[in-house]
Amino acid sequence: MGRGEQLSEYERGQIEVYRESGLSHHKIAQKIGRSQNVVSNFLGNKAEYGKNMKGGVKHATSAAVRRHIVLVASNSHLSAPKIKEICGVTASVSKN
Repeated sequence: MGRGEQLSEYERGQIEVYRESGLSHHKIAQKIGRSQNVVSNFLGNKAEYGKNMKGGVKHATSAAVRRHIVLVASNSHLSAPKIKEICGVTASVSKN
């Protein structure tokens, strides 16, 4: 599941006002039409909210190497360690 849009300045202001008036995170989320999680994340660290939006998978190999691995694997019945050896990859065979 992808990330939702960041809170706008208006929504951030609404959250702060609602919180100052004593509303719970759940009630604030209902009022602004956002998840309780995004409200909690914002209120938990207002200064850093939205600054570190790094996402995506960090690959140990380049796209070209991954294509080469797929090519070698699709044309044979070799084991993963053998494919790794043929392709000259030093990264782990496991998914993680």
